[in-house]
Amino acid sequence: MGGVSAYLGVRLLLSFCFYILASPIAIAAIYFRQYAMGHAAFKNFQGLAVIVGLFYVIGIPWFASKTAKHVVFEQRGVGDATKLAFGEIRFTLSFLPIAGHLFAGRENESKDNDEA
Repeated sequence: MGGVSAYLGVRLLLSFCFYILASPIAIAAIYFRQYAMGHAAFKNFQGLAVIVGLFYVIGIPWFASKTAKHVVFEQRGVGDATKLAFGEIRFTLSFLPIAGHLFAGRENESKDNDEA
């Protein structure tokens, strides 16, 4: 049970840290949405603020969970765990129907890394 409680503690701590780090983006999205509601030219961009808000509410806890799993169960450092979590998110987003090709891995990157 020690691993599970450590995981939950690290996940809570990482969630708090990631929320603090991403708060300027969320605050800017809130102000942009309020600005866009008052101006007809920006009405079409209100959805952008909603997407940022969804990422803030749903994405950060998921990202913190992935990072905490690497930290606690694989004994990785926070920096390495964060890089691995970004890699997992990139892989998951590559399956999106329309924008997935933007996140798919590139074959040239792996060949360049193997030769060096």
